[in-house]
Amino acid sequence: MKLKKCASLVMAAAMVLGTLSGCGSTGGTAKSSEAGSADTTAESAQESKESKEKQSGGNLVVYSACNDQILNTLIPLFEEETGIKVELLAGGTSEMLKRIQSESVNPYCDVMLGGTESMFYDFMDYFEEYTSVNDEFMLDGHHCVQGKLTPINMDSAVIMWNKNLIGDIQVNSYKDFLNPELKGKIALPDPASSGNGVSTIADMAWIYNDHEWEGEAGWNFVTDFIKQLDGKVAASSGNAHKSVADGENTVTVTYEGAAFAYLKDGADVAISYPSEGVIPGQAVSAIIKDCKNQENAKIFIDFVTSAEVQDLFGTEFMSRPVREGAKVADFIPDADSITYIERDPNEIAEHKANVIDTFNEIFAEVQ
Repeated sequence: MKLKKCASLVMAAAMVLGTLSGCGSTGGTAKSSEAGSADTTAESAQESKESKEKQSGGNLVVYSACNDQILNTLIPLFEEETGIKVELLAGGTSEMLKRIQSESVNPYCDVMLGGTESMFYDFMDYFEEYTSVNDEFMLDGHHCVQGKLTPINMDSAVIMWNKNLIGDIQVNSYKDFLNPELKGKIALPDPASSGNGVSTIADMAWIYNDHEWEGEAGWNFVTDFIKQLDGKVAASSGNAHKSVADGENTVTVTYEGAAFAYLKDGADVAISYPSEGVIPGQAVSAIIKDCKNQENAKIFIDFVTSAEVQDLFGTEFMSRPVREGAKVADFIPDADSITYIERDPNEIAEHKANVIDTFNEIFAEVQ
């Protein structure tokens, strides 16, 4: 019993639909990050020198799961600073990765920008080894992964609800989603096409099975949650959180960046972090194996990890940067106020297929 996979691919030049993954949105007043106020002047000067030495013009094809705020800022900035012309194709993380896989014999894409780290693990054979010149400046836990994946920002799950629709209902935990009053009012991205959807279901199953993958307790909880969906899933993470902001649904689980953007823009939404705990995640970028513009792809990876761009992630894109000393907006909650649960990102990659299959089977059974 399988659900039909909901997937959409959006061609973008300067504007793309908000998509999933840990790439944030609008910004606010800057402050020094908790990682410290390390002096980055010398680092920035060195990067600028190295960047100028690398500049070569030419072309670059970027596939991305980031939202329009990031892409509309970073792509023109990169083109201006390097003279490299960018062709952009945007969509969901899973969609982009499958496209890269299908094109592997003759790669069209040069670099994948954004997307949850764990989503990349099934596709590692399609990425080139490259460690950015900026890797030494990254925060602990956010250095190059397996010599191929370059972290660009942190992003964790939040519960977001519409303040005009929620009434007196409390949604401070995953368990609160089981409130009968919320049946049919929950927006979940389809796990078959959304990294956000996979993560949400996987986290629920894992947390309610005492942080283990094998066992029935977690899936019993997920079954109760799926019943609350009342037969509906959203095609993408962007569709899910937008439906809550627009008042079509009451509540969703989304990424910090998307939620922060709505809060900054004054939308009628509020957020909380699941009281059961939050499993930290990060968005990454990677160069495509045997791509046509490999040197320009390396320049791009160095660009998105530069001090300048990492400050943009923290102040304009409403995401947590991964570089030491990067600035963050006052609007972003202090990380110390969040209960984090550590889990090896490899685990969700190993169990992703089973999570999707089990979700589909349960979804079909409860209709």
